[in-house]
Amino acid sequence: MKIGVHLLAWPEQGRASADGFERRVRAADAYGFDRITTGDVQGNHLECFTALAYVAALTARVGVGPLTTHGVTRDAGVAAAAVASLDAISGGRAFFVLGRGDGSVRNVGLKPATVDETREYFVAVRDLLRSGRATYRGRDLVLEWPSATIQQIPLYLVAEGPRMLDMAGEVADGVYLGTGFQPDVIAATVQRIRAAAQRAGRDPGSVELWWGTRCAVAATHEEAVAAVRESLSSMGNHALRGDYAAKLVPESVVAMLRRYHERYSYAAKNALGGGPTNGDLMDELGLTQYFLERFGVVGTPDEIVARLRDLRSQGVERVNLAADTDEQLRLLGEEVLPRLRS
Repeated sequence: MKIGVHLLAWPEQGRASADGFERRVRAADAYGFDRITTGDVQGNHLECFTALAYVAALTARVGVGPLTTHGVTRDAGVAAAAVASLDAISGGRAFFVLGRGDGSVRNVGLKPATVDETREYFVAVRDLLRSGRATYRGRDLVLEWPSATIQQIPLYLVAEGPRMLDMAGEVADGVYLGTGFQPDVIAATVQRIRAAAQRAGRDPGSVELWWGTRCAVAATHEEAVAAVRESLSSMGNHALRGDYAAKLVPESVVAMLRRYHERYSYAAKNALGGGPTNGDLMDELGLTQYFLERFGVVGTPDEIVARLRDLRSQGVERVNLAADTDEQLRLLGEEVLPRLRS
C-alpha cells in the first residue's frame, strides 16, 4: 500500500515562520511516506506552491504536489508554470491535483468552478505541459520549457460525484477520490471510473486511484475523533451535496444530511476559533458516526492499522492520510507506517 501524508502549511503562531512546517516535512520524509501534499488555502496558510517548493528543497525522495488546487483564483497558464517549476526544483517528483474549489473560494466571495469549467481548465494545463501550447477561454497560452520531463508530470483530478468521476476516467492520469470507504461505495467508484476510461478509448487500468481520507490518530479513540471533527464535517458537506441517491447515501440519513447542507457555514469552516462550528452541527444532527464510517481513518494506532488493512483487502492500494500536529505525525510514522510495510 502506498501512503501519502497531508501537512497543513500553517505559519507559526505569533510570528512569521515556517519552522513547524519544516520540522514536519523533514519528519515525514524520514518516516518514509510516499507523498507529501499541502492545500491551496489562502488567508491563513503558506501559499501553496511556495510551500511545496520548500518541501521539494527539503526532501530528495517523496512525491510533492498540491491537494488540492483549483482554477478559480489561479490562471491555467500560471498553474502550469507553477507545477513545471515544482517539477524542476524537485528533480521530477511533482504531481498536480485539481479540484473545483471549496471553502477557500467561497470565503473570498467566489463560486467553485463548474464541472465543465474544471474540465476546460484541466485540459488547458495538460496541453501546456504536454505540448507547450493550449487554448483557454479564447486565449492562446504558451509554456516554453527546454526539457521534455514536464510531459511526464502526473495530472490528477479530485472526484466525489458522478460527473467528476466520469471526467477523471476520461482525461486524467489519476484521481484523488472523496467518495468514501463503505464496500458498495468503493466498488461503485472503481467501476464508474473504469467504465468512463473504457468509453474514452483508454486502458481502464491506466487511471491511478488515490483515496482521500479524513484522518486523525491519537492515544485514545475519543481524542482522535475530537481532532478530526472539523475536517470530517467539511468532507460531509462538499462530498455528499447534490444527488444523494447517486452518491449512495442511505435513505435513513438523507433528511439529516439535507438539513446539514442547508445550515452548513463556510465562514465557520476556516475560522480560527470562537463560536459554533460545523462539527457542532454535525453532532447535533446525528451525522458524526456516519461521516466517520464513510470517510474516516480515525482512532488509535491499532485502529488506524486495522482500518487500512481492511481497506487494502478491498482493493484500496493508495491512500492519503493527514497529520495536523507533530504528535499525529509521530504516531503515524512510528506506530502505523512500519506495521503496514511489514
